[in-house]
Amino acid sequence: MTQNFMKWSIQGKWIAGGFCLTLLLMALVSFASYKNTIEIRESADKVQHTYQALNTLTDFYAAMSVAESGRRGYIFLGSTQELERYQTAAKNMQSEMQLLQHQIHASYSQKQRLALLNSLVNQRLALLQQSIALYMKDKSAFQAQSLITKKVLIFEKIFSRYYKKSKQKNKII
Repeated sequence: MTQNFMKWSIQGKWIAGGFCLTLLLMALVSFASYKNTIEIRESADKVQHTYQALNTLTDFYAAMSVAESGRRGYIFLGSTQELERYQTAAKNMQSEMQLLQHQIHASYSQKQRLALLNSLVNQRLALLQQSIALYMKDKSAFQAQSLITKKVLIFEKIFSRYYKKSKQKNKII
């Protein structure tokens, strides 16, 4: 075979070399394109995952607002429908929190932030439940209800800051 190659003319060798070089360059370009396509796909999946987590946070925040509104409605209006609305929203908050636990990455910082959020949620739900229990016990305890409402508003500020902070951090993607 090498003897046949040796018999080729100079022009034939140049043509064969050019053809081999062209094939090699095409293979390199194809490999680079494939690798870039894979990276773009992975980036798109990460962005989609981030948006799902943000949507879960938004749904959680909405459920938290509904729970607070239901509590206020029950206390100020005495409506059992508002109490049911509170209970449904509290369950929705718990389910959104569980969904969020599955959606976050296993990084230490995200787990730490989620643990903080979970702690704040549990404290807030405890305050809301305490408020409802107080109302059921004594419907005229407006001063104690006012104090609980102020505590809930403090938690509201904390949540809104946390929510805005998480949205700003994820805006980078």
